[in-house]
Amino acid sequence: MEEADVVARYLASPAVVAALEAAEARTAAAGVAEIDMTNPEVGYRHEDARGEAGARTDAVVGSVTLDLGFVAAGQRRAAARRGEAGPLWMQRATTEAVCAVRREVADLVAADADITVRERAQARLDALGSSLAELAVAGETSGYDRDRAALATASHRVALASSSGTAQSLRATLSARTGASVGAVRLAEVVRLPSPDELIAEALDSHPELAALRLEVQAATAAERAARRLAAPDLTLSGGARWDAPPERGPASPGFEVGAAVELPFFNTGKAEGLRASAAAREASATLAQRQAEIVADLRSAWGRLAAADALGPLGADPAIVWSAARERFAGGEASIDELLQTARDVEDAELSMLMAGALRRAAYLDLWCSAGRHPESAVAAAIEESLR
Repeated sequence: MEEADVVARYLASPAVVAALEAAEARTAAAGVAEIDMTNPEVGYRHEDARGEAGARTDAVVGSVTLDLGFVAAGQRRAAARRGEAGPLWMQRATTEAVCAVRREVADLVAADADITVRERAQARLDALGSSLAELAVAGETSGYDRDRAALATASHRVALASSSGTAQSLRATLSARTGASVGAVRLAEVVRLPSPDELIAEALDSHPELAALRLEVQAATAAERAARRLAAPDLTLSGGARWDAPPERGPASPGFEVGAAVELPFFNTGKAEGLRASAAAREASATLAQRQAEIVADLRSAWGRLAAADALGPLGADPAIVWSAARERFAGGEASIDELLQTARDVEDAELSMLMAGALRRAAYLDLWCSAGRHPESAVAAAIEESLR
């Protein structure tokens, strides 16, 4: 199975689909302003005066309140910016989810490779133990050598079982996440990296989280400006039709009435709302600046770890040749069983160290692109794009 296939299956799993649908719903909600124009009103009034100069009046009056401070318009602009940030937040969440599953895939591949190395080492010890057991029966070697090899073989079998359990656990987790049985996985090819400065400049310009935070800053600024205009008075205009009848309740005569009212903002000046909005705008700017600094630091850290892993050279000798030479030295009486078993451990440790170097290189590579906020491999990028449609 290709790594991109695992990513695609993961993004199509019910849990991730539900999370993306929830994020889309939050995006839609964020794009709607909490404050809008006041609803118009329609009222009916009946007056029936008593007495000599009494009269009867029926009126149907409509009224509308105008926001002279354009607070609702400012809130709508802020909501529009938050709505634009929504897809970027979804892209960022999807990218981070893919980063997590790709790290698990890399761990599984490393665990499978670890098992392969340990199985080779186990085969060497098993062959050595069988050979010494036959030689001991023939009286050509001591029982100590045979038993010493048997102890090392049994002890190593426990380490092999532990490594196998780790791989099985990782495989079970990935299978549960993707909803499919995951066997051997082939990692995506490493793409060419730009220079550190180019990568940092690109990340600062196009990172989805930073782009979303910039829109959040714009939204908070628009909300702050709107909140500061809460002190502006509202103007209420009213008008309607009326029918007036004489006291003796004869036929009514049609007419009309108009009116206007201006709010006197003596008490509710919106000062608290303005201060809270100002604090929110400054917090949004601080969050943006902090994330920019953190992303630059993460990129430089990942680049340094990748460079350190790339600087690791190959093994100085072929492990198979070293083991063969150790067997010959032991057979010729030039080395003891302890030296032979130590060589077996050294050969295995050398092979495992090369696997660790590869795992460190892959981890730094993934951290680098995850810090940059994107996955450059075409197949992985296509899977992400498909999930965001």
